[in-house]
Amino acid sequence: MIYQKLLRRIVEEWYEDAFMAKLGFLIILLLFGCALFLAGIMAPTNIAEPVEKLAMDIYNRWAPKLDEIDKEISQDKPAAVEYSSLLDVNERTSPLGIQIGLFTSVAQVELLQSELAYLKVPVKTIAVSLDQDIHWALLAAGPFKSREDVQLATAKLRENYGYSWALDVIAWPEEK
Repeated sequence: MIYQKLLRRIVEEWYEDAFMAKLGFLIILLLFGCALFLAGIMAPTNIAEPVEKLAMDIYNRWAPKLDEIDKEISQDKPAAVEYSSLLDVNERTSPLGIQIGLFTSVAQVELLQSELAYLKVPVKTIAVSLDQDIHWALLAAGPFKSREDVQLATAKLRENYGYSWALDVIAWPEEK
């Protein structure tokens, strides 16, 4: 009984000390962030301009270049299909597909497409338009004639090949 009280007291004191340490750390972190923000806002031009230029160089190197993606996806491909039209599958019975992924780069699609082709899964890359003429590459398995075929293919992808991400059913776009 005495040991339990002693242990409880030690734990309570430790918890209070740990709480204060965590709170102190958060306050110091918040103050440091505010100080950096103010230093960035009030930085002299001779310091701010080179830092801004460096930040833009890094951004331009790593950010997706939408113009290049649009050209890459739409080059030698049919016009992009409106993405929202593929998601309306409530009334649709045939043909259907399975959305494997939505990508900004054709290189990403080709990598996964080659893997799925090796696994003998019928796939197709579809250029889709999300909003304001921004084009993406949709990798879809199909077409399938019935919902049962879609369910079987989904189960096959999940169980046999280990695909654990969401595999959404989509309406297969009409060939033009």
